[in-house]
Amino acid sequence: MGRDGSRTFAWMLAALCPVVMMMASFIFDHWTWGLMDDPKMLVWWTGPWIERVGKIVSDQWQNGTLRWTNALSIATFYDLFRDAPKLFYVFRMMIVLGALLLWGGSAALLTGRRLALVLVPAIAFSFYFFYDTFFYLSSHELLGMFFGGLAMFLLSKGMVLPVSQGQPLRPWISLGALFAVAACTLSKEVFVAVPLAVGVGLFVHAFPTRRKDVATAGAVMFLAV
Repeated sequence: MGRDGSRTFAWMLAALCPVVMMMASFIFDHWTWGLMDDPKMLVWWTGPWIERVGKIVSDQWQNGTLRWTNALSIATFYDLFRDAPKLFYVFRMMIVLGALLLWGGSAALLTGRRLALVLVPAIAFSFYFFYDTFFYLSSHELLGMFFGGLAMFLLSKGMVLPVSQGQPLRPWISLGALFAVAACTLSKEVFVAVPLAVGVGLFVHAFPTRRKDVATAGAVMFLAV
């Protein structure tokens, strides 16, 4: 194993340690529903799936928010894991891992370094605020992280790499990225920064390269907000 391989393996172990410990805790300890938001989601929003979605969206609208991604998630997973809260924690942990691998994969594509794939999760696990994502089942940030990571990965494959290589944009991948950005934005208001940042970034890249297709993609991302 070369120097780069050893470094990648070391960072992978650093990223896996908290994952293994938390997964073991979720499986073997007595994790259950929280006291803050979970009772409301389990008791108030009942009935058929489409009716639950309508109730959640209506409640959000009355509170001045509109989080479609979050509403669909609550209506689906709180009912699915109603009698198995421990599995809900494990499921959310798997989504966290997927989100980190998507962000790490984006960094690896853009930098050309495989180390980035494990370095991003390792750095993320070093911030203690990040752990709220695992322990509060009702937190909205996880969905934004996942769809934001999916958007960045698709953008890297469909937009950034073709542009850097002088190739045309890949429209279907780019369209998927747009939907991922929309899902990210509609999970929580703070994630509105994702399409804004992506749109500005594409605009900045489009002017020196005189790529109208990139400028158009940037405008679509920016105006998607």
